[in-house]
Amino acid sequence: MLNVSVVLPVYNEESCIEQFLASMVNFLRSQGNACKFQLILVDDGSLDTSFTKILNTFDILGFEPLKRTSNPLINTYRSESVVLERSYRSNNIKVLCLKLRTNKGQTWATREGLRYTEESDLIATMDSDGQHPLPVLMDMIHLSKAYSAVCARQIQRRDNFTKAIMSTSTT
Repeated sequence: MLNVSVVLPVYNEESCIEQFLASMVNFLRSQGNACKFQLILVDDGSLDTSFTKILNTFDILGFEPLKRTSNPLINTYRSESVVLERSYRSNNIKVLCLKLRTNKGQTWATREGLRYTEESDLIATMDSDGQHPLPVLMDMIHLSKAYSAVCARQIQRRDNFTKAIMSTSTT
């Protein structure tokens, strides 16, 4: 069975994070025991209630909170940037929620999350706002059997006007 870690940077996503996480968990549960999943959510110093909503969502979805000592990687790789962490488990899904002290950007948050991937056969990164269709994750997992690296790029994005202008000007 493959161990797949998914790193999800979060910044000011209070309006959509609960729906996204419920969709993600339901999707992963629907995959049966195809893989063991580790979700690593890294709140990049959000100024809203994103982190609280993340924790509440995993409680509502029936995840079991784990004690800090249950995840030795937290103690091994603890960063000065991380101010709060919580771990959860439900069947084949483990979750690590990290709260960073301040906003340092998506790349920094992703890097912090990558430090906590444990015994992963595969690592994926995704946005936490629902921009990436979840079935693509399984497509990428299947493709990884034939390739050493797999990347995906959206053909059509659902961005607001400002984000659309910024993303086209940087690509």
